[in-house]
Amino acid sequence: LEYNVDHTLISNQDILSTPSLRKRRDNEESLIKASEPVLPYIFSLLGNTNYTVLLGDDDGYIIEAIGDAPFMSKAQKVNLSPGASWREEIRGTNAIGTALRDNAPISVFGWEHFVHDNNFLACWAAPIQNSLGQPLGVLDISGEANPDRQKILTSAMMGASMIEKNLQLFELENQLKFYQEGAKLASSLLKQGFIAINKNGYITDINPLGAVLLGRKVENIVGQLAADVFS
Repeated sequence: LEYNVDHTLISNQDILSTPSLRKRRDNEESLIKASEPVLPYIFSLLGNTNYTVLLGDDDGYIIEAIGDAPFMSKAQKVNLSPGASWREEIRGTNAIGTALRDNAPISVFGWEHFVHDNNFLACWAAPIQNSLGQPLGVLDISGEANPDRQKILTSAMMGASMIEKNLQLFELENQLKFYQEGAKLASSLLKQGFIAINKNGYITDINPLGAVLLGRKVENIVGQLAADVFS
C-alpha cells in the first residue's frame, strides 16, 4: 500500500521497449553469461513442467527467462517475462521485488501476491550478491503447482549461489589476464634495458621511454614495487 499499487489491476507500467531491454541486457553481460549454464540446470531439477526460471537485474527487470512454454504463455499475461519490472513499487509484494528489497531469499505463494491477478503464481526467489553481499540481481522460479516451498526455495538459492561463483570466476580470470599482460610488459622492458628491478622486487631505475610506455613519470616509478606498478 505504501507504493500506491492497485491490487485489482495488472500493471503495464515500466515495461521496457525492445531497444531498452537490449541495452539493459548489454549492461548485464557478465550476469547473463554467468547464468547461462545455471538457468537450464535449475529448470531441469524442477521436472521441466509448469515452471519458468527467471533472471532479474538489480532493478527488478526480468532480463532472461526459460521454462515450460504453456506456463510461460500464462506468465506473459501478467507480464512475468523479459522487459518487465517486478519492483515492489510497481507490482506490490512479489518474489523478485521483495527478494531484492530485503536482500534475502523468499517464497511468495498465491494470495500472498499483492495484485489479485498474480494469485495463481507460486514464486521462489533468491538474490545474487557480490563479494560485499550487495544484490547484483535475482534468480526466480515461478510456477502454479503446489510443491514443497522449501525444496523449491533451496533450488533458487542454489542457482543464485552458482551464478555468484561464476561471476567470481570471471573476475579471477580477468585479473589473471591483466597480471599476465603486466608480466609480459615488465619482461619486455627488462629485456630492452628500459627498467631495472632489484632482488627484492623494487624498481631501481627506468629510462624515460620505459616510463612513457607505463604511462607514468619516472619519479613515480623508481622506488616502487614492480608488482604494484605492473598490476
